[in-house]
Amino acid sequence: QNNTAASTIRNSANPGLAKLVGVSGGKSELKTQVEILKSSSILLPIFDYVKEYKMNQGIDVKNYRYKKWLSNNLNVQLRKGTSVLDLSYHDKDKDLILSVLNKISARYQSYSGRDRRRKLEKGISYLEGQMNLYTEKVNTSHRDAQQYAIDNDITVIRQYSDKNADKTKTLK
Repeated sequence: QNNTAASTIRNSANPGLAKLVGVSGGKSELKTQVEILKSSSILLPIFDYVKEYKMNQGIDVKNYRYKKWLSNNLNVQLRKGTSVLDLSYHDKDKDLILSVLNKISARYQSYSGRDRRRKLEKGISYLEGQMNLYTEKVNTSHRDAQQYAIDNDITVIRQYSDKNADKTKTLK
């Protein structure tokens, strides 16, 4: 059912809405997520953790540089033809490897959850705005139709369904 709703929004006449609520899918969105995972906003605190850990182990970290650490120790790739992300961290200290991978995972999940919430909030705000817009259009159209009927001495015909009868009755 979720996939159906996502598919409906994705295939709707308003692709901006699909992006807004985060169901646009596709390669570019996956590549964006890979780049977000590789970004310094996710990984810099992890790098700082590694430096502190190594310093506590008695290792000189004066010359540790973020970009060098990133290129030498971390590999993030999207598995070809899938939405599966391969993340590997290389280090001589086996205890550090698991800790770093867990921290990366936690940071990314926190970031992506915050990003997802923000998209949903924007989507809700957009849809509420659309509801208000169309409610006002319906009310205006209804008032205009009533005024037209009054100006032209036209009787408004309403249809209702009688629960006791199988047919619809018309009142004038």
